[in-house]
Amino acid sequence: MIIVPGVGFDPQGNRLGRGRGFYDRLLVDVNGIKCGIAFDRQVTESIPTETHDARMDYIITPSRCLDIAHPTPAI
Repeated sequence: MIIVPGVGFDPQGNRLGRGRGFYDRLLVDVNGIKCGIAFDRQVTESIPTETHDARMDYIITPSRCLDIAHPTPAI
C-alpha cells in the first residue's frame, strides 16, 4: 500500500497534486493499493484530470473512508 497526499480528491478517486507529476510517475509502476489521505474539506465533487493522472483505490479522511476500488452497489 502506498499512502498518497494531495491538494484535493474527488469520490471517483481522482487526485489533484502540486503540479509536478511526481506521484503520477511513481504510481504507474505500483501494483499495490493506492490510498489518498486528506482532510474532509479536501474532498470535492470533481477534480480536473488528464490521461496520465493516477487514480486512488481509497481516500481516507478523519470522518470516512471512500472505497473507490470496491464501490457499494446501489440498492
